[in-house]
Amino acid sequence: MYKAVLVDDEYLTRDAISRNTPWEEVDFVLAGTAENGRAAIALIEEVKPDLILTDICMPVLDGIGLAAYVHEHHPEIMVVIISGYDDFDYAKQAMRYEVADYILKPITSVELVEELGKIRKKLDAAAEKRGQLEKIQQEYRKNMPILRNHFLSRLLEGNYPPGDILPRLEYFGLQAVGRFQAVAMIELEDVSAFLNLYPDSTQELLEFSVANISEELVRENPHVIFLQNTENRSICIFSEDSEASLQREIEKTGNSIVDAMGHFMKMKVCILVGQTVAGPENWAASYAGTLRARENRFLLEERVFVYEKDFSGREGNGFLRTSFWVDKLVLSIKLNRLAELREDTSLMFREFRESGCDRKKLLLHIQNMMLTILINLEDNEVDIGREVEEAGFINHLSEYRHLADVEVCFLECCNKLSSDIAGKRESVNQKQAVLALDYMEKNYSNVNLSLGSVCSHLCVSTSYFSTIFKNATGETFVEALTRIRMEKAKGLLEASNMKSYEVALAVGYNDPHYFSSIFKKHTGMTPTEYAKQLRK
Repeated sequence: MYKAVLVDDEYLTRDAISRNTPWEEVDFVLAGTAENGRAAIALIEEVKPDLILTDICMPVLDGIGLAAYVHEHHPEIMVVIISGYDDFDYAKQAMRYEVADYILKPITSVELVEELGKIRKKLDAAAEKRGQLEKIQQEYRKNMPILRNHFLSRLLEGNYPPGDILPRLEYFGLQAVGRFQAVAMIELEDVSAFLNLYPDSTQELLEFSVANISEELVRENPHVIFLQNTENRSICIFSEDSEASLQREIEKTGNSIVDAMGHFMKMKVCILVGQTVAGPENWAASYAGTLRARENRFLLEERVFVYEKDFSGREGNGFLRTSFWVDKLVLSIKLNRLAELREDTSLMFREFRESGCDRKKLLLHIQNMMLTILINLEDNEVDIGREVEEAGFINHLSEYRHLADVEVCFLECCNKLSSDIAGKRESVNQKQAVLALDYMEKNYSNVNLSLGSVCSHLCVSTSYFSTIFKNATGETFVEALTRIRMEKAKGLLEASNMKSYEVALAVGYNDPHYFSSIFKKHTGMTPTEYAKQLRK
């Protein structure tokens, strides 16, 4: 239970709250009462409470002064002020000393119980967090076997005389139980969830957490030697009698470490494994393999185990065909060929993986490629500033842990550019079609109205216009013009006594017979028959 202290200069108030509050129901015990701030300080030092309920206006030392003392000397104790004063200055002072709550009198027993429940939850959360951090910090303060780790670190770095290796292993009580060995490094992959819980954590604390859990898991395993090297990296040296058994041991132990880190610390880690060797004098070669795996794991998709052998055959010449790929991608973007865009992006990134380039060089080239693509699209009314801002991955490339993630975002940006350009182009085409229809509506009676005259009016070529007009309206130019003229003709026949030849001329036909045949094809009747039917 949590301990509470009640401070109020009025005896009746102290007595009423003391007797009428069911303290134990909300996991509290009233550890004592005091009539002023000074008496409360003495009581605090004696009983070490978790919560202080205090009035403001009291002789000798008031509630604000008591809150200031607690804030300075016992910040872990929560303070709740219960006062009859609703003056904002009091509340402002209370906020300065991080008072947990400020409650106005009168307060009922029910209200106080509800408040104690809220405080209990805060105390529970603070205790849990404090307990977790204290456990980590206590382990961190323990003195690690520095000499042992220093020796193993030098051995793995290849800086130990071969003749002294076995004696020093015996001195530290270390031995490789098995003919074959492999060195593995436990690498932090994603610590964002842990940092959300403990934002003030340092890199040293993160690395220590990995070492602490990993060492605990392998401490009793005779087939694993654990160390934290001079760079605070957690290293396991595995040994077994056969290469197959060694592989099984690496996977079994590695998976247990990964699971534990995820469950207890909310961290993602991966296991970097060097080549299999025989004898401690060759451990440095296996360790060098873990460093190569660490450097190149960016090229692979996210995975638990990354082996040095995963990168065999990837020793390219470092040459990247950036200009070639930019030209292909720009063309696909402009033509809105999304399938080709996807295929070319996949081929390009496959080439990147096999190029032999390191992470830094690849990211620099990818960044420059995207900027070059944007510049090449300026003629298509692409707002480079806006697109660069929206394509956030350009500014955050260094945050991507895997090239596969970069590929996904790169393709998304290219697809968006293509869609934007296609949308703008479609909008322009639609506008041209609307303008053409408007011009036709206004000039349908002109017998010389033609595709050429409309295109001249719009300042576009006939071939281009025919395509966009058909796509925008679903009709050819002739079909649209005929439809307009026939509708106008029907209107004239319905609203006037004009002769067929007069109607023909009025809607742009100088040949009455041709007009009559077109009208019949459109309505199923000749103009004369259509007019007679209307007059029945």
